[in-house]
Amino acid sequence: MILGVTGPIASGKTTLSHLCKQEKCYRNQHKEIHLISPEICEVDDLVSELYDRNNTRSQLQCIFPEISQCTSGGEALRQYMRKIITKNPYKLQLLEEVVHPRMKTLLQKKVSESIAAPYDLIVVCALPKTFTLQSFCDDIITLHISQDVAWQRVRQRKNNISQSFFDYLWKKQQEEYVITS
Repeated sequence: MILGVTGPIASGKTTLSHLCKQEKCYRNQHKEIHLISPEICEVDDLVSELYDRNNTRSQLQCIFPEISQCTSGGEALRQYMRKIITKNPYKLQLLEEVVHPRMKTLLQKKVSESIAAPYDLIVVCALPKTFTLQSFCDDIITLHISQDVAWQRVRQRKNNISQSFFDYLWKKQQEEYVITS
């Protein structure tokens, strides 16, 4: 079983996924679904894994020469990159062009491992269309939150996201939830 948990920034995706893991079940509109030894895959955390890879860092350094000042990898580089992209949405777009295809590959590997192993997977992802959750998830829970409440929650996290960058992310993420016929 592969369960997708999605929703915009600060909607409670991580909280819900940990609750599902702890309870080993969730309820969809039809019935209660039991999960077997569920593991959580936070798509955002795949970024840190990518930043530990030399080929990713080298490509990023070509686009963002300022990262040469950051000698650490993984989460430290992720935090450093966040400082760069929160000031300039164009740089976020450049970053996504490098990172998203690699994140998709890593995510597909995690999904394949879950299918082959005796455990279920909870995939936490704010961008369901970008990462094509519907193509591999057995069920998807979409969380909703108002922009004002999400902004309040983001401010409480103290992650230095400006209001303008939050607004940019919010708009971009909302495009992921528009249903077209």
